[in-house]
Amino acid sequence: SMAAMVLGIGVLYARLFKLDLGDFLPFVAVSIVLWGIFFKGVRADTEKFVTSIQYSLFGLSNIFFNTGTGGYFNGPSEQMPFLHFWSLAVEEQFYLFWPLLILLTQADLIFLSQKDFSERAGKVINLNQRLVFILLGVIVFSAIQSNVYLNRKDINDAFYLMPSRTWELGIGSLLVFCVGPFEAWIKRRTAFFQIFFTESLLLVSFLLIVGSVFFIRRDMRFPLPYAVFPVIGSAGLILGGYSPQVKGLCRLLHNPVSVTVGLLSYGIYLWHWPLFAMLKIWHFGLLPPLALRISAIVFSVAAAYFSLKFVEAPVRFGDFFRTRKPKQVFVAVVVLNLLLIASAHLMMLYEKSYMRTWSDFEALTRDRSELLQFCDHEIQNVGTPKCRQDYTAKGEKPAVDLFVWGNSHAYSFFPMAGEYAKDHRLMASLSACSGHYLGLLPTASFFHQDRDETDMIKSYNRKVFEILKKQIFENPATRHSVILASRWALYSGNQPVSTADEKDYLDEKKTAAGTLAVLRESLQQTIRELNAAGVYRILIVQPYPEFKYPVLRCMQR
Repeated sequence: SMAAMVLGIGVLYARLFKLDLGDFLPFVAVSIVLWGIFFKGVRADTEKFVTSIQYSLFGLSNIFFNTGTGGYFNGPSEQMPFLHFWSLAVEEQFYLFWPLLILLTQADLIFLSQKDFSERAGKVINLNQRLVFILLGVIVFSAIQSNVYLNRKDINDAFYLMPSRTWELGIGSLLVFCVGPFEAWIKRRTAFFQIFFTESLLLVSFLLIVGSVFFIRRDMRFPLPYAVFPVIGSAGLILGGYSPQVKGLCRLLHNPVSVTVGLLSYGIYLWHWPLFAMLKIWHFGLLPPLALRISAIVFSVAAAYFSLKFVEAPVRFGDFFRTRKPKQVFVAVVVLNLLLIASAHLMMLYEKSYMRTWSDFEALTRDRSELLQFCDHEIQNVGTPKCRQDYTAKGEKPAVDLFVWGNSHAYSFFPMAGEYAKDHRLMASLSACSGHYLGLLPTASFFHQDRDETDMIKSYNRKVFEILKKQIFENPATRHSVILASRWALYSGNQPVSTADEKDYLDEKKTAAGTLAVLRESLQQTIRELNAAGVYRILIVQPYPEFKYPVLRCMQR
């Protein structure tokens, strides 16, 4: 009996692998071809694209995007073709441990003899179903608590990682145990009550989903508490569909158009996002023309239809794959995954040969990007050779040390400071940190988002300042000039220079006037302390033109 259960789990995994064969793998192959044709030429972008493929093929893309992006709703994330695979990764990870949980709760059957199995197995399974229901409830509750905790500590962990999203899949699993009692309960009621209750349940559930589409914004903390609404709405629609009195809204969802969209939805989900992401890359982050967006939607629907009819259906239900053992399906998926990864790396080799035309420029941009990776958030590297460029003659002390200090937008000044230092045989020290780290010493009235974020910003900038003071102390003969570089316009109290439609405030009351006052006070304090430390010259750099895409790609286009 235990062997039968293990075999059943193998069959379940085989079905999941067939989904990969039927939809996922053809889609990845086409994406690699499109990237190789239209977007080759920028090594850093291509490496990230190929890495995201590798993580996606093995069900780990949520981990990659958690560490490789500034968040799901971050602007650059909109140009990552495989971003939408984070949710598939969460689902696949859930399905890895969910069948094992079922297997463990049915372990009592292993102690039944073959003679007693037919008599007692049913009672044991019913008993263990209650155990599974209780365990699921514990898992859902624990996942919600995990999500609440991570929402406060790290919103990206709360969004991307499977333990904090298990509650959504767990609620769907709990429905399995609710359908039977619901059907029995609703059948005992009058016909009028059945119709009234079912229609009310379906309508409220439908409105929860539709309302979530229009009222949940990117500046709200997600998933909790707002993900509760679409999750409960989905559960209500599924449960209401089991009522014997199926009328009105349920019939609307049962019509041929809705059913066809439902059949194609997985394929549309797979195909639409890479097309829109690549179109946005092609148009340098701007919204593509309406005609192209409509064309992308039409192509997504067509691709979903053809992959469903000619690839997914034969793989999932065809005679050839239906007779294959789970082990054979698993081997086929692994081999095809490895072939796709090899194809992606071959595309990178092709790109390398293509890049010989731009070799000098490519080497320069690579040097700059390698410099950035050591000076982003890595406070321990500030003031060390990893974040300093010394262009003085051997054994010669630099006449001037340029110290760039700011948030992530200070990156744009790294190449300029480096080239200037090189031309004048100087030292360039670079410091930048992604996020709202400003590049100044905040005053006591400074406040951003929450207390933890505020303390982090204050601590980081104080450490940078202490490193600068140490450099001045150790090199008294050198003149130290500081460039304060940040996106000051964000904190002017006006509409920010960004695509997000929210303002960034620096005071606890979140007012435009208070933000401007805190910014002015913090800059004045920073200037006073820099002067007291012996800084020779201070440059506060105003907002500057931002090139969102690598210059090389613009030159190629």
